[in-house]
Amino acid sequence: MGRSIRAISQDRSLGRPPVTALAAFGAAVLLFLSGCSDAPPGNVQAADREQRLADLKRLAAQDADESLAALLDASGDEDETVARAAVRMAGQRGGREAVPNLRVVAAKDARSAVREEAVLQLSRTADAGALDFLKGLLRQDLDPRVRAAAATAIGRLGGWQDTSLLADIAETDPSPRVRSRAVGAIESIARVEFRYDPGASPVEQRLALARVRRWVDGTGEDDGERP
Repeated sequence: MGRSIRAISQDRSLGRPPVTALAAFGAAVLLFLSGCSDAPPGNVQAADREQRLADLKRLAAQDADESLAALLDASGDEDETVARAAVRMAGQRGGREAVPNLRVVAAKDARSAVREEAVLQLSRTADAGALDFLKGLLRQDLDPRVRAAAATAIGRLGGWQDTSLLADIAETDPSPRVRSRAVGAIESIARVEFRYDPGASPVEQRLALARVRRWVDGTGEDDGERP
């Protein structure tokens, strides 16, 4: 079965460490080397949330393609905080490479906050396909939180040609949050302040939205400021 006491003693008499000690030393070296590896950590699924968040930060600091894939995979984490962090880091880390996966999360994740984060990260990508996708969400998505994020993202990623859609949304969307974000997106594109307040009286809101519409249509006093 094992080596005899006599054989182990012989190792010692010859100045060699026993085999059992060598095995333990080798295991320790392997453990140390695995901790120093550049490979993405394998415990993103650790039970502790803080540990998973720490692992995501280590992944985001790496350049390997595998690290982006691991971040995107972690966007499905059952913990909403971890999932949002993974989406945010994937957007910051991946650029256009992350667009297809961010679109899937934005369209299909069951959690509003995670979808909202994916929509906002799409605005970082400077991808024409992402802009078309965001317009679709703004027009049709049932979640006002997602529509509001889409309006903000279009304001960052879009241009003058997108202001007509934003004005339509500002006039017709049932959510005050979405209407306000749509006007804010036009302001970002136009560099004009319309002073729209969704909490103001209906008359004041109509006056502000009329000013927005005049600017978009090129019929108002601010027409000279259009790009």
